[in-house]
Amino acid sequence: MNDERIMDLIVDIYNQMDEDDKASFSLEEARYMVEDQIQIDKEHGRQPLEYDPELFYDTICEFIRQDAEEED
Repeated sequence: MNDERIMDLIVDIYNQMDEDDKASFSLEEARYMVEDQIQIDKEHGRQPLEYDPELFYDTICEFIRQDAEEED
């Protein structure tokens, strides 16, 4: 269940990224995303999940790659 929630979150984040965000996306940005999400969870009284910045990075990079292939 947590894996599904994390993937839904990553998809939501990706859908909110603009072209500049995608072009400059890095592992460091993924780390910031995870830190932000942990803070958001705490602010909403939720126990943060175990977010993995590398999972965020790898998944979003894959989405960027797939979108680029679809545009070609």
